[in-house]
Amino acid sequence: MPRTPKLPSIALTVSLLLLLVALISIGRTLDGVGRSAVLVERGHRTIEAYGSLLSTVKDAETGQRGYLLTGRVIYLQPYETANKSLGNQLANLRGLAAGDPDQTRKLSQVTSALTDKTKELARTVELARAGDRAGALAVVETNAGKVRMDRLRRLVGELVSEQRSALAQRRANFDAAQRRALLSAMAAAIAAVAAALTAAWALFRSGRRTERRLAASEAELSHRVAELAAIYDSAPVGLSYADRDLRYVTVNERLAAINGRSVDAHLGRTVGQVAPDIAEEVESIYRRVIETGEPALDVDIRSKASTGDGDARDYVANYWPVRDAAGAIIGVNVAIIDITDRKAAEAALAASEARLRAVYEAVPVGIVTADLPSGRITGGNSFTGEITGHPILLSPDIGGYDEWVSYHPDGSRVAGHEYPLARMALLGEEAPEIEVLYDRGGTRRWTRIMGRPVRDEAGSTVGGVVVLVDVDELRRARETLEQEVAARTADLATANTQLEAFAYTVSHDLRAPLRGMEGFARILLDDFAEALGDKGRRYAGRIVAAAERMEGLISDLLTFSRLQRVEVSLRSIDPSGIIHSAIEDVRGAPGGADALIEVEEPLPSVLAEPVVLGHVLANLLGNGVKFRREGAPARVRIWGERNDERVRLWVEDEGIGVDQEHAERIFGAFERLHGQEAYPGTGIGLAIVRAGAERMGGTVGLDITAERGARFWLELRAGSAPHSEGAGVG
Repeated sequence: MPRTPKLPSIALTVSLLLLLVALISIGRTLDGVGRSAVLVERGHRTIEAYGSLLSTVKDAETGQRGYLLTGRVIYLQPYETANKSLGNQLANLRGLAAGDPDQTRKLSQVTSALTDKTKELARTVELARAGDRAGALAVVETNAGKVRMDRLRRLVGELVSEQRSALAQRRANFDAAQRRALLSAMAAAIAAVAAALTAAWALFRSGRRTERRLAASEAELSHRVAELAAIYDSAPVGLSYADRDLRYVTVNERLAAINGRSVDAHLGRTVGQVAPDIAEEVESIYRRVIETGEPALDVDIRSKASTGDGDARDYVANYWPVRDAAGAIIGVNVAIIDITDRKAAEAALAASEARLRAVYEAVPVGIVTADLPSGRITGGNSFTGEITGHPILLSPDIGGYDEWVSYHPDGSRVAGHEYPLARMALLGEEAPEIEVLYDRGGTRRWTRIMGRPVRDEAGSTVGGVVVLVDVDELRRARETLEQEVAARTADLATANTQLEAFAYTVSHDLRAPLRGMEGFARILLDDFAEALGDKGRRYAGRIVAAAERMEGLISDLLTFSRLQRVEVSLRSIDPSGIIHSAIEDVRGAPGGADALIEVEEPLPSVLAEPVVLGHVLANLLGNGVKFRREGAPARVRIWGERNDERVRLWVEDEGIGVDQEHAERIFGAFERLHGQEAYPGTGIGLAIVRAGAERMGGTVGLDITAERGARFWLELRAGSAPHSEGAGVG
C-alpha cells in the first residue's frame, strides 16, 4: 500500500514512453514518405524531360525539312531554336540522373545518338545555305537521318519505359508509406489520449489550476475530434468502417445516401443486411481483404439501393485493411465514389464516336487523317483504298508522301511536298485543293484532293484531314459537255447570222413594196379623190391603214428579234431619264398628248441596258395610255421600290384593266384581248417587254390584286448609281 501514490507517476511515465515511441515511428515513416515523394517527383520530371528532348529534335528536323524543301530562311527558326535548347535539356537530364549509374550510362547513349542526329541536320543545312540544296536533299534521301532518329526514339522510349516502371514502384512505396504514416498517427493519437488521461489522473490532486488546464486540453481535443467528424460526415465520398464480422461501426452521410438508408440504419448491421442486392459480391471483397491483408482498389460496383426507381447506379470502391497496434487486422475501411454520370458521359462519347465512324465509313469519298506538323498519317476510311487502288500508306512523316504516284494535268509527277497535307505541315495553314491524275496500278483517274487543318482550343494546328474525291467521270463529262457547248455555240452563231439576214430582208425587201402601196394609195386620195368617189376613197383609206398597221407590225417584229439576239451589257443606271424619254415618245403618239403621267422620284438605280430598258418602259407606258376608259383621260403612275438586291419598277394605269385569267397570256406574241378597231396595235408589245426584261436578268408580271386598271411590275437587279432628286408629273 505505501507504493500506491507512485502509481500515477509510473503510469504517466509509461504513457509518455509509448507516445515517444509512436512519435519516433511517425518521424521515420514521414521521412520515408518524403523520400518516396522526392523519387516520384524526380521520375515525373525525367519522363517529361525526355519527352521534351524528343519533341525538340522533331522541331529541329521539321525546320530542316521545311528549309530544304522551300529554301526559305524562315523555316530555319524552329531548327535554330531547337539547337539552342538541346544543351540546356541535356544538362537538366544529367542533373536528374545524378546518383543513378544506370541512368547516367543510358543518358550517355542518348547523348551520343543525339550528337549524331544534330550533326546530320547541321550538315544538310550548311549544304543548303551554301547553295547546294540538291546535295542536301541527297543526304536526306540516304535515309541515314531516319535511322539516327529511329535509334534516338528507341533509346528515349526504353528510358521512359524504365522510368515509368520505376515510377509505378515508387508510387506503391509512397502509398505504403502514407498508410504507415496514418497508422502511426492513429497510434500516436491513442498514446496522446492515454498520456493526457493518465496525466489528468496523476495531477488530479494538484489543485484547481491543473484542473482548469486539463479542462482546456479536453475542450481542444473535443474540438479537433468534432472537426474530424464534420470532415468525415461532409465528405463527397462515401466512407465507412466495418469490423471483422462485417458490421458497420462508422458510416458518413454520403455512404448512407448511396445505400439509400440512414446512418443509424447502418450501425451494428452487416453489409449484407444493408445492401442485399450486392451482398454476395461486396462481402467476398471484405473477406478477401481481411484474410490477405491486401487492399482491393478501383472495384466497380453496380447497385440499385439509392435510386428507389429500379435504375442501377455505378460506383468505384477502394477497400483498405485496418490493423491494431499489434498488426492484427481488426476491420476494413471503405471509400466509395459515384461514377454513374461519368460512365454515362463515356457511353455517350462512345456512341458519338461510333456514329462518327459510321459516317466516316459511309461517305463515298476518301478521308485521310494525320498529325501535324510531323505529317504522320494516322488513318483513313475504307473508301480511300477504293480511290487510290491500294491500302493507306501510313507514312511516319511528309518524306513518305513521295510514295504516292499521281500526275499534274501537264503530265509531270506530283512531288510529295505539293500535296495539301504536306503544305499544311510545312506552312501551318489551309492549302488549296488540287486535281491530279492518280495512278491506280497502271490506270490513271482524275482525283480531287482537299485538305483542312485541325486546330486545338488555342488555335494551334495539331492535325489535318484530307478528302479524296474521284472526279474522273465528272471531269470527262465536263470535257464532253464543253465540246457540245462549243458545237451548239457555233450552231447558234450560224442561226444568228441567218436571222440577221432575214431581218435585213424584212427591213428592206419587204418594206419597199409596202411603202410603194401606201404611197400610191395616198396619191389616189390626194390627187384623185373626186374621181374615186366615196367607195373608192374608202377603199384607198383602208389600203393606207393596212399599210400603216403592217409597218408597225414589221417594226415590232424587228424590235422583238433584236432583243432576242442583241448583246446586252448591263450597267448601273438611274431609270428616271429613260422614263422621261419614253414619256416624250408616248406624248407624240396618237392619244398621248392629254395623258396624265406621274413619276414618283427619286427612283432606285438598276442594273440594265439603256436601249433595252427604253423599249420595255416605252411599251408599258404606251399600253397604259392606249387602254384608257372611254371618255376619260389616260392616267399613269410610275414608282419604284428596293428589296435587298432587287428593284421593282411599277407602271399603274386607270384604264380598262386585264382579267385574271389573261394575266399570263398577254405576254405572248400576237396575243390580243380587244379588236383592232377599238384598240389598234400589233399584239407584240408585251412580248417585247418580257423578252427585254429576261435579257437583262429580270422578270415582269401583272399584279392581279389591283382594284381598277392594270398594274405591271418590272423587277431587275439593284444598281449602285445615286438616286435622282425631285418628283415630276408628265
